This record gives sequence, C-alpha cells and structure tokens, in this order.
Amino acid sequence: MAALPGGPAPGLGHPIGEVRRGAPVLQVRRHRRDHRPRPDPERDPPKIHEGEQKRTWLPTLDCVALLDSAVKAGPREHVFVVLLGQMALRVGEMCALNADSVRHNQGWRTVVFRGKGGDTFERVVPVQALRDLDRLIDGRTSAPLICNTRGDRMDRAAADRLLHRLTRAAGITRAITPHGLRRSVATNMLAHGLPLRDVQLQLRHADPRMTMRYDQAKNSLDRAAVLPYASAQYGLLSARRLIAPEVRRESDAGSDAG
Repeated sequence: MAALPGGPAPGLGHPIGEVRRGAPVLQVRRHRRDHRPRPDPERDPPKIHEGEQKRTWLPTLDCVALLDSAVKAGPREHVFVVLLGQMALRVGEMCALNADSVRHNQGWRTVVFRGKGGDTFERVVPVQALRDLDRLIDGRTSAPLICNTRGDRMDRAAADRLLHRLTRAAGITRAITPHGLRRSVATNMLAHGLPLRDVQLQLRHADPRMTMRYDQAKNSLDRAAVLPYASAQYGLLSARRLIAPEVRRESDAGSDAG
C-alpha cells in the first residue's frame, strides 16, 4: 500500500522525512556511547556512601566485646566472627566456604575462597581460632563450613540474624552489618598502626584509596600517641621488676658512675 504524500510510510510511526532527519542524531549518540571512556580505577575509585559507612562499623573495644560474645557462644559463632570481623571476608564469600576450603600452607592454616570478580584468594586464619575451627569442621570434607541453625548452608539473612544476636549479647547498641565488620577491620587495623599496603592486601582492594575510604576513625582516640608510648614504658617497667634486686642495683650504680 502506497503512502500518502507527507504521511507516514507503511509500518512506520513517522513520516519518512523525519526518520531520515533523525538518523544522524542516532548515529552520533551511538558513537558517543561506543566511544565513552571506561572508568579508570586509578583516577576514579568507586564511590562509597560515606554516611552509611559511618553508621556501620565497630571501634576496637566493641570488636573485643563481640569476639568475647562469639567465643562464649560456641565454635560456629567464633569462626563466624573471625572470618568477617578479623579476616575481612565478605558475607557471600564466608557463606560459600566449605570444610575443604581450609588448607595448610607454609605452616599456617588458611582458607581458600573465590572473591569478588571471580579471583581466588587465600588468607591466614588466626592461630587463636584454630581449635574452634577444627571443632567446627569435625572431620568433614565437603559440607558447608558455616551452617545455619537447621544445618543448611548459611545465607546472608541468617548471617544478619546471627550477628544481631551476638551484638545484642555483647551489649553493643550501635547498628552493625556483616559488611560493617569488614569496614571495622580496615578502620581498626589502621588505628593500630598497620601499614596501609598490608591492610589493602587483607581487604583485597585494587586501589589503596578505597581502603582509606573504609577508614572511619580518622579522629579516633584509639590512635592517641600516648597509648603505644605508655604501653612501651609499662612493658619495660614489668621487665625491670623481674630483674633481681642485686642486678638492678649494680645496673643503677653503673649508670651513676657513667
């Protein structure tokens, strides 16, 4: 069927002239889309919602209270807090672990897991958690490492519930999520003076600026210079008191003579 002069072409919603006039515009848009510069992680690190992060992290003493609550609750809870709140695994990475994810390497016990982007990582398990880790595995080789109360693989919802129960038992009132524990690791490691590069590797960040954005305690009292200074002095004081009185007097006399 022939189109009427000036009317729409058969099967089209616009006159032929309008389609032809719009074609160059579409080509320009496609060109811009196809040649749009890709984001450079070195220049444009991923954005993070600062306000949300400030609500979801725990200072050092709260982390200790949470750890105490987990140790008292049992091996599952202890390993759960170690994986999220010390080793800084993401909740999805933790849930995907199996009993055979635990390995031996260079004399250390480690966990091997698939991280963000599909890459495989290996991280050391703190020696203080190994006894409960072995109790949790209990000779299993293929079952999920962390299970829910029904014995099935833990999921994100179950992880949220368990963390809420542990924080409540620890008397922690501030809101915290599993990913908030990951931020807490970055914040408290930096507060304790660990090198930024080591913290970045623990969290597996491609850009150290991302690790710095996780740092929520830039003005924390945990970083007061007096704390490590006084700790060193009290450590030397304890060592001094262990020395026999005669040796201490001889040492003091030698110092006076000099």
